Amino acid sequence: MSNPDTWQQQVAGQLRQLAAEQAGPSKAARFRALFPDIEDAMRRGCSQRELIATLAGSGLTMTLDELRNALYRERKRRKARPPDAATHPPAAPPGTFDWQRHRDKKPNW
Repeated sequence: MSNPDTWQQQVAGQLRQLAAEQAGPSKAARFRALFPDIEDAMRRGCSQRELIATLAGSGLTMTLDELRNALYRERKRRKARPPDAATHPPAAPPGTFDWQRHRDKKPNW
């Protein structure tokens, strides 16, 4: 490997291989896709250690702390953004003042 061009080509090939291996969804994206199934398994009594072993067998390696952190973040993310909450605000019950309809309007003095 005395030739600098050979060394450069070898490193460039290794970098291309590394980039090809890293292509694809992130660990967080894969976890989010499996989240409903993970929650279902936990509801049925599966322990977190069993989940880690199963996920590792399918290529998603996580520590116990990573799993707990991912569960916390995904639950928080889903709770903060319920479906259709932003597009359909709840209507006021009949006979009450609908302040949401009037809150952003200029006052008519």
